[in-house]
Amino acid sequence: MLFKNRRNKPSFSVKVVQDATFLDVLKVLLLVAVVAIGGLHYYQKNISEGGGANGVVFKNMSKTYSNMESSFNSVMINKEQEKIDSGSVVVDHTGKHNVFYVEYNGTLMASEVVYLKEKIDAIILKSNPEDEVLIKITSPGGAVSGYGLVASQINRLKVAGIKVTAVVDTVAASGGYMAAVVADEIVAAPFAMVGSIGVVANVMIYEDFLKNFGVESRVYTAGESKRSVVPTRIPTPEEEAKLKKQLEDIHTNFKNHVLGYRPDVDESKVFTGEAFLASDALNLGLVDRIGTSDELLLDMYKDGQRIIKVQFIVQDDFSSSMAKEISAAFVDTIKTEIFSNNIIYQ
Repeated sequence: MLFKNRRNKPSFSVKVVQDATFLDVLKVLLLVAVVAIGGLHYYQKNISEGGGANGVVFKNMSKTYSNMESSFNSVMINKEQEKIDSGSVVVDHTGKHNVFYVEYNGTLMASEVVYLKEKIDAIILKSNPEDEVLIKITSPGGAVSGYGLVASQINRLKVAGIKVTAVVDTVAASGGYMAAVVADEIVAAPFAMVGSIGVVANVMIYEDFLKNFGVESRVYTAGESKRSVVPTRIPTPEEEAKLKKQLEDIHTNFKNHVLGYRPDVDESKVFTGEAFLASDALNLGLVDRIGTSDELLLDMYKDGQRIIKVQFIVQDDFSSSMAKEISAAFVDTIKTEIFSNNIIYQ
């Protein structure tokens, strides 16, 4: 196929060779579609935010909080008794307190904390003194600043006088445990991994690789400690010592953070950076009892507590949703081709 610009400008052409497979053509079309829908989404976003004009925008946050309260009130309309489809009463919740159930699934940078903050805002707005929070934490850890903020958000609940129970079904290690330890109680499944109270910095140095291509990196700073170890050049002994000192300082703060909530743990055993099975962590004082989130929720329900799941719903517009779907299809297509050529995709 050949497409030409008919003006006097140099022609632009896209050629598909004869031996191109249908899969090759499909990948090109998918890529074009992703770019086109991404452009449409950008255009629509600019229009919705004021036609792309720069300037300060005021948002009525009081209305945001009011919407939170309205959502809660709609859940509580039938708070005296909850019924199943048959009409029979399952559990009488009269006089019982609420258990707000929250899930936190953390990634490397803990960026999900923005949604956690919104959930905690809503709980603090509508909770009563006798209410409590059950938060399921799933995270292998990540950026110390991000997970420090997660821990601070959970601590807001305790400052508000709300009991917090953290439950770990699979993993809450490093930053994940930094967040979980804030809770009044930690419950973990027998083979869940917890702990890993340590700090690591993985810096890949590729100075020699750049030199092979004639590339030299120079870093200019003001302040002797502004930049120490960078991946584009081999660090000096002084720079490495500075980085190690920073890691030790962070580790000390991490340990003090844990000791502030669990002062009786054996420092020589739990602050080594090792992750433990929950069954072992129980003996070390890192968790309080063994169990799963399903068990806790069912037991609370049978005890007559009212379980309220707190979610943050993100409404995607049509173009954004389509872009995600097409991107996923494109990735699946590539993965299928790689697997068919006996190349492992990871």
